[in-house]
Amino acid sequence: MARFVAEANVDQPMASLDVTPMIGVLAALLSLFILSVPVTGMLRIPIAPDESFPSKEPTDLVQIVLSEDGRIFWNGVAVGPDRLQALAQFTARSSAQPSVEVLSSSTVRYQELAFVIDTLQAQGLRFAVGNK
Repeated sequence: MARFVAEANVDQPMASLDVTPMIGVLAALLSLFILSVPVTGMLRIPIAPDESFPSKEPTDLVQIVLSEDGRIFWNGVAVGPDRLQALAQFTARSSAQPSVEVLSSSTVRYQELAFVIDTLQAQGLRFAVGNK
């Protein structure tokens, strides 16, 4: 029996390799590398401060504390309702309005806290309410 062995053509490749997926993987790795490398040598341009925004200078803080027995303290000094209204009016008319913070405990009556809030709102003061 004679066997015929096909002689392979030596000039042509025997197998082909699909390189399309490999190109996609290389492109993804290259893009991740480019994104992860820190950018150095950036051009720094000095920018003048903008005068349209108010400066960040610290303002005074007015602390109003409502005690559990119903007393009102303005920066640690006990004041009555009339004095509170006068101080709020004076503070509202000052050129640099301070930050107003109203502190009370959870046992303070709602009417007392509402009176202080109404007094400050009537004078146009901005304030924050918190627990002590």
